[in-house]
Amino acid sequence: MTVVKTKVVELKRPHLDLGIQKISLFLRRVFFLPVSWEAVRRTLHEQRLLKKRKPKPQPNLPKPRFFGRSTPNQMWQTDIFTLRLGGKNAISLDFWMITPATWWDWTCFAARRPSTCWRCIARRRTSNEWA
Repeated sequence: MTVVKTKVVELKRPHLDLGIQKISLFLRRVFFLPVSWEAVRRTLHEQRLLKKRKPKPQPNLPKPRFFGRSTPNQMWQTDIFTLRLGGKNAISLDFWMITPATWWDWTCFAARRPSTCWRCIARRRTSNEWA
């Protein structure tokens, strides 16, 4: 064995808690030996002085999120976005109440005329509602 390998083994045997990088730094700073951490790792692996790593713990899987509610008025969702109407920005504030059966679109409800609401017109075109 070379001088570097013997020094690595001499340092590791009494101090099993020393790691690869600490040994390589110690050899460079104290003994002025040109050694890389990879050479130290290879030497410790050949001499079977490396500890086996603990397996990384697996994280718990997140629980599924259920958005359905048993009674009305338990959960609300809001949506805010801007769109261009007539060359100006218009802000749309939408509030939905999540109920057991449907989502209530309060912008359509407040208009009281779903035939003029642009969302209801788009919904009607795609799903044959109110036909």
